[in-house]
Amino acid sequence: MTDILFFEPHLDERIWGGDHLRHLYNALSSTQPIGEAWLISGMKNASSTIKNGKYAGKTLRDCFRENPDYFGFSESPEFPLLVKWIDAQAKLSVQVHPDDAKAKKMENSRGKTECWYVTEAGPNSYLILGHTANTKSELAEMIQIGDYENLLRKVKIQKGDFVYIPAGLLHAIGDHVRLVEIQQASDVTYRVYDYDREDTFGRKRPLHLQQALAVTTVPSPSISIINYSNSQGIVRLVTSPFFTVEKWTISSSLLWTNKEKSTSLFVVLEGEGTVQQLPFKKGDAFIIPWKVDAVQMKGKASLLHAFKLRNER
Repeated sequence: MTDILFFEPHLDERIWGGDHLRHLYNALSSTQPIGEAWLISGMKNASSTIKNGKYAGKTLRDCFRENPDYFGFSESPEFPLLVKWIDAQAKLSVQVHPDDAKAKKMENSRGKTECWYVTEAGPNSYLILGHTANTKSELAEMIQIGDYENLLRKVKIQKGDFVYIPAGLLHAIGDHVRLVEIQQASDVTYRVYDYDREDTFGRKRPLHLQQALAVTTVPSPSISIINYSNSQGIVRLVTSPFFTVEKWTISSSLLWTNKEKSTSLFVVLEGEGTVQQLPFKKGDAFIIPWKVDAVQMKGKASLLHAFKLRNER
């Protein structure tokens, strides 16, 4: 029988993080703020670890390299998706990611398109989604003089909001926001503005203005935010060339057939239940490999489901 794989996350300390992820994942030995939990990750030096089944104890990175067909991505050199839970107690830097073509040329890497599902937000929480410049020269000038108040588009958010972030979009997460991020497996980030912050050693983080200007889309595309707090059953949030994402709300029992024959990634947003009699709770992440034809979930929970078609890079 093909195993459903549960994961131990890789926890990432960040100056803008908080305590929530430390408690959610029982990492109480750490005293530094945790900004990100890399729930399903095959990234170098940041891979999550398989908790159960015949591959228990292996990192996803190693397991994928040894058994790519098990996951249905035998033509991809790396596991193609990355799922994180982010706890932003302070605002994140304003940044941008390249698309596949620019990332290949500039970094010999995959590009980074991503999406966010907001799990918690304060009364004044916001995202930065794009900019107001009409030309590259106008964008460069506003960055040079530091006119971020007029340059950046701020959008207020609330719990349950979903937004798709295409490569090339200037963006940031504001303070007091928690969200789940599903993205192409890439860590190529060009930082534009970091609020002149210093780390515990008094150092500012580097900026990447030349690269950011080269990859930022001008004019900025229109970005929509849709709230799914009250969704029921299985609701499609986005279909893109890079991933498809759904929100599942289970009230008692759900029988799912894997019609796409794809490997499916899940993260539990709220509640608890079982999948094929394996228990899950808030914060858990698991993979259902493509060879599994159908599964039954029971309980009362909401989950995000992400997948790519098999053998897409």
